[in-house]
Amino acid sequence: MKVLINESIGGFGLSAFGIQKLCELQGRELYLYFDTSNKESECLKIVDFEDDYFSIVCSTKDRGYSFTIEEVGDVDEYDTLIHAMDIYNDISRNDANLTQVFETYGQRIADEHCVLKIVDVPDDVDWVIGECYDGREYVTERCRSWS
Repeated sequence: MKVLINESIGGFGLSAFGIQKLCELQGRELYLYFDTSNKESECLKIVDFEDDYFSIVCSTKDRGYSFTIEEVGDVDEYDTLIHAMDIYNDISRNDANLTQVFETYGQRIADEHCVLKIVDVPDDVDWVIGECYDGREYVTERCRSWS
C-alpha cells in the first residue's frame, strides 16, 4: 500500500493547491481563503493557487472576496469554517485520493515546509507514521508497548 509522508524538516502539510485538488477528488465543495493575520482577522479568497499561504481557512459557503472572523459571529455560521489542517489531518496517509493527488501533481501539493514522498508498505503490515524531532517522518511497523 502507498503511504504519503514528509521527508524534510518542518512537518507534513498541503499547499492551497493541494487542498483544492484533494477536495475536488473527495467531491467536497470548499472555498479557500487565507488569514491575513491583521488586527481585523481579515480572510481573503485565494485566487492564485501557485502562491504559498501560511494560514488557510476553508469555508463551506462562498463568502465573496473577503470576510472577517468577527463577521461570521454566530455559532452556526462559524461551523461553516474549517481550518485547512483539519482537512488533511482527518484522513489516513494511505487514503487513495491523497496518494492520487500526489502522484498526479507531485510536490505542487506540498506546503512550503515539506517534501512529500510515497513509501510502499506491504499490505499485511500494521503501520504507523513516526516523526523525528524536526518534522521528518518515517513509516514503521506498529508494535506493542507498555509504560
